[in-house]
Amino acid sequence: WTEIAEDTIKTFEGMSTHSQWNFLHKLRLLEAEAAFYLRGDETTAAKCYAEAIELARKHKFKLDNALALERMSIFCSETGQAAMACNYSKQAETAYRDYGAKRKGDAISRQSHTTVSREASRCAGTISEEKEKSAPRAAATS
Repeated sequence: WTEIAEDTIKTFEGMSTHSQWNFLHKLRLLEAEAAFYLRGDETTAAKCYAEAIELARKHKFKLDNALALERMSIFCSETGQAAMACNYSKQAETAYRDYGAKRKGDAISRQSHTTVSREASRCAGTISEEKEKSAPRAAATS
């Protein structure tokens, strides 16, 4: 897959030199995916996702903007940035609906609610575990 990704990025680099308007946002999204999933470079990935979103929005590529927002949401979720993941997920949901992809917007909404519920449960579990650990100490010191 790495070779295919690298070849595709090279192709889009060439296409971007001829028409940045049409291809640069797509190139940035591919670069973000490669940076994160192939090299583990979160800093470059975050920068490229943000550029892909901005360029797609600026040039009015509604579907590409929605996809970039969705991928940024997934990236944020996978890097432990739950609040940002939720924010980008909501933006992706709106962007898909604005494009006319109501079912995709609905799917993003359901997926977002599931992820948020899971994160909230995990956080609640961590908080209750911390309370249980500190409770005996507090009683012992009284």
